[in-house]
Amino acid sequence: MNSLFSYSITGAEDNAIIESLAETAKANHANPRIYFQYLIDRMMDRNRSARITESFLKELMPWSDSYHEYEAGKKREIVDYMGTGPDKPPKVRVVDGKKKLIQPSA
Repeated sequence: MNSLFSYSITGAEDNAIIESLAETAKANHANPRIYFQYLIDRMMDRNRSARITESFLKELMPWSDSYHEYEAGKKREIVDYMGTGPDKPPKVRVVDGKKKLIQPSA
């Protein structure tokens, strides 16, 4: 993202916040897409009337144990969905001289 292409100062500020979150995630070896999903999920789970505490904010950081557990779970879901992993490579079949991935059966 680039604030240069924002239509307003508020939009540029919002872009800067999002970019800062993404770069913080990357700097801490977190997947930015999964990190944004984690932030949204945690905020949706939170009671709107509850006070935002320091411990809640610490849990939102990309270096928190809570986030690492969430990211590991999401990555496992992806591997399970794809039916592949380091110990189970995808199956390939050759059709008309082209390699095709075989979809895992459910």
